[in-house]
Amino acid sequence: GEHCTGAKVRVTLLNGGDDGFQQNVYGDLITVERNISLRASSGAAYRLLDEHGVCRSTSKKDLDSMLDQLNIQVENPVAVLDQEEAKKFLTGKAQDKYQFFAKATELERMDRS
Repeated sequence: GEHCTGAKVRVTLLNGGDDGFQQNVYGDLITVERNISLRASSGAAYRLLDEHGVCRSTSKKDLDSMLDQLNIQVENPVAVLDQEEAKKFLTGKAQDKYQFFAKATELERMDRS
């Protein structure tokens, strides 16, 4: 409504198999929670919840480790295509399309190394 001052976003991921992230801590599901607020941040930006909804971590380092372990590439426009990147790709110049390609294939990261 018009009086809302924030939102909570939750994404739940399967955490099974040989490549699961700290399965002894999180179990078969991991929920990443992000609170977005108009006011100054009050507490952690991210929370990692176990399969029962219990907060197990608020550490950015743990979030990054989980993303790495599960091979989730949030910066890769092919994995997560937001509206702005899609617009650049569809209406952009050849150089914009090459930048999209470089990000998607991780050439951009290799160039920075």
